Amino acid sequence: TVVSFLSVKPLAFLAIEAIAVVIAQSWLGGGVKAKVTTFWIAVIIFPPLRYEIPGVGGINYLLAVDHFRVAAIMLLLPAALTLLAAKDNARNGSHLLDALVVAYPIFRITLLFPSVSLTSTVRSAVEIGFDLVLPYYVMTRGIRDLDALRDVLRRLLVVCMFAAAVAFLEAAARTNIYSDLQWVYGFTWSLTHTLMRGGLNRVQAMTPQPILFATQILFTLGLWVAMTSHARKLASGVGVMLLLGALVLTWSRGPWVGALVFGACLVVLPRIKPSIFGCLLVLLVVAAGFAKSAGLDESAMSLLKDVFGNSQEDAGSIEYRSRLLDSAIALIRQSPWLGVPNYASQMQGLVQGEGIIDIVNTYVSVALSAGLIGLVLFISPFVLMLTRMLKALSGAAGAENAERRRFLHAFIALMIACLVTIFTTSIFERLPFLMLLLVMAPAVWLSVSPGKTGAEPDTQPNAFPWQARHVQASTVGEAPNALPQS
Repeated sequence: TVVSFLSVKPLAFLAIEAIAVVIAQSWLGGGVKAKVTTFWIAVIIFPPLRYEIPGVGGINYLLAVDHFRVAAIMLLLPAALTLLAAKDNARNGSHLLDALVVAYPIFRITLLFPSVSLTSTVRSAVEIGFDLVLPYYVMTRGIRDLDALRDVLRRLLVVCMFAAAVAFLEAAARTNIYSDLQWVYGFTWSLTHTLMRGGLNRVQAMTPQPILFATQILFTLGLWVAMTSHARKLASGVGVMLLLGALVLTWSRGPWVGALVFGACLVVLPRIKPSIFGCLLVLLVVAAGFAKSAGLDESAMSLLKDVFGNSQEDAGSIEYRSRLLDSAIALIRQSPWLGVPNYASQMQGLVQGEGIIDIVNTYVSVALSAGLIGLVLFISPFVLMLTRMLKALSGAAGAENAERRRFLHAFIALMIACLVTIFTTSIFERLPFLMLLLVMAPAVWLSVSPGKTGAEPDTQPNAFPWQARHVQASTVGEAPNALPQS
């Protein structure tokens, strides 16, 4: 927080962040687990400042560096090199999951290759390496026991709770505290005026938009349920109520619906067989598709307007999403498999006051850009992990598996809620990291031994981060969570 408010210049901010995260991970004991934990702190705690490294020879810029990539370079890259030098190929997950996680980004680069420069293609590949491959590799190869995973998720929960607390500060101050830093840094990452709904300030904390902050709070709610002991019912209940209060203060209706879905799943999951729950999910998705094709969604839109459309502007936002979906479906039918070339020129009726077409639907954005093939590749990692969690839940009976069931209930419900929420927003900034964690954390939890305890953290000094430490393999592999970018 001190770095965010006192660095003044974007380049200085990123340089000081690089120093700060190295110091912070040493406070946490060093080692892979400490690096991953500090990386998560950086993802949640910093505002979205970025700096474009100038290019040469007609190249506009070499690479855009933001706080995510600074943290990845300073923390995850040394951890990945340590794991590679140890020549330890143990993984959590499967080859199929590895392939599906990278399939959509590679497919997108392949589609764009004929129409973009070689420089842009290389830049995109480097960005995927920092934002997706590096976090995924460190997470699935570095963490080896449940103690390490619990520690990372609990520390991440603490940081997310701090971010949620900022919502109450902003509501009391009636201003967006972090977005005002745009005047200090001279770098715009969101609207410079406060977004309002019904005369009330929409809080957004360190994120560029209230709906993104609301989705982060929804993710925090899932972590809270997964990692908080139900034996402390009062504390658990108070935490849930505070998070729901912060969620309300964002005045973002999509994440509200996601929270309702999250709660409904938590109620239903313990009461029916996982196989039946999975069948019900499939039936609901198919029914929604048939309802849309039959034009029965108009009544749903009318209901949403009655509940959430308190003003003309609110009703217009709901209507815009409906028109966006109808226009996108019509275009996708013309070119269903590989996307719609130059689709923006055919959607000029949806141009907003800012002169942009706001694709506030992740599935629409993916289908327009990469077609139904790309959409299948995009949702495949989530479907695979959801299937595996439901299968694992079937075999998690008995009192000795109470923690395992709580984790699976929370992450199944959270994954479904987030997949519903992104129907109302696009994935950007920190949201891709959180979405990838929905895949990585369960993959690790299901792969490591339930009864295995964690090794002591690796705190041996090492002047060269790329040099492998001469320690036991269990210590080298003790690392935890990494971050995501779809």
